[in-house]
Amino acid sequence: MSRFTSPESANAEGNQLFVDEKWEAAVEKYSLAIELESNDSTYYRSRAAAHMKLSNFTDAVSDASTAIKLNPQDSIAYHRKGVACFELGEYETAKSAFEQGNKIQPSDPFKTWIRKCDAEIREEAAAAKVAPTTTAQPAVQPSAPAASTSTPASRSTPDAVKPTPSPQPKPAESGRTRHEFYQSSTHVFVSVFAKGVDKDLTKIDYHPDTVSVTTKLNNSTDWQWDMDLWDPIDPADCSATFSPTKIELKLKKAFAGRKWEKLEVDPKRKRTEERDGSAKAPAPAEPSTPAPAAEKKPSYPSSSKHKVNWDEIDKEVDKELAQEKPSGDESLTKLFQDIFSKGDENTKRAMMKSFSESGGTVLSTNWEEVGKKKVECTPPPSMEARSWTQT
Repeated sequence: MSRFTSPESANAEGNQLFVDEKWEAAVEKYSLAIELESNDSTYYRSRAAAHMKLSNFTDAVSDASTAIKLNPQDSIAYHRKGVACFELGEYETAKSAFEQGNKIQPSDPFKTWIRKCDAEIREEAAAAKVAPTTTAQPAVQPSAPAASTSTPASRSTPDAVKPTPSPQPKPAESGRTRHEFYQSSTHVFVSVFAKGVDKDLTKIDYHPDTVSVTTKLNNSTDWQWDMDLWDPIDPADCSATFSPTKIELKLKKAFAGRKWEKLEVDPKRKRTEERDGSAKAPAPAEPSTPAPAAEKKPSYPSSSKHKVNWDEIDKEVDKELAQEKPSGDESLTKLFQDIFSKGDENTKRAMMKSFSESGGTVLSTNWEEVGKKKVECTPPPSMEARSWTQT
């Protein structure tokens, strides 16, 4: 660690790494800033944003909550806590965070997130109402023989009483649960929303045309979903991850670059390769063929009932970081970083040479002057330059 490192500069480096989409490295820099200064809410909320990019939503909630404790008026921290809780399926907690942030700084993004939370809470309540319930029925007990005036032919006898058949084990429930999917050029990602799924009790079978998921919901109800996929996959390169609220499937496309119109194929239609008459990737269009009209980019995940444009959410977080105004030493560091990043080659060489040769006491952008001689150490007034070996 450089002896010139300060929490402000570590945070500034983390912000630059965040903008460069180097999330893990950004977390390390924010952690260094926190290690050097643990009472600044800015560093915690910045690290929360990086954790969200890495899908470490539990860590993001923890950092955002710490930032709120340090600065109860930090609306950005409330926003990040709300988004992370929403991702974890904690919609009531998320709504509370958004409402607190909106009280501090009213804005449309807060109001939009509150509406999303309300929609999810209503959906969960509706699902709970329609959930099947099993009521216990009293066992049939044979009644004691009683006097009767009926004819012998119609009189019941103990031999006529049949025992109640023992209940048979219920087969696994089959069907869909709430899910979303999105895709890249090489993979399809499927989020199956189910709380309390035990990884050890879950079996996932990958086949070229199908995926079968068998598990126990809430460790009690057997549940199975057989997906008849829209396009073939590579079973050897598929995987799954588990979180408290969902199962995330990562399916490798057999034909990279081919877009899936849906997650599952319509049973009444043939698959893409059958429809095209070939299992090969489609041939490129002839040069003379007019290019098709630009297709509107879908708002993934495309199968969700409540559309969430995650690209816009990412932009909001990036915009918040960009709008954070540095102060004190951090402001000066940001100025030097801007000069260095926008300068030409000679400017950069001059800055690096002057800073290193002067022991950090001189920072020049004039290469014509710096390049001719060694830059001497020039300490501030009332201070003295001393060698490391001096006592």
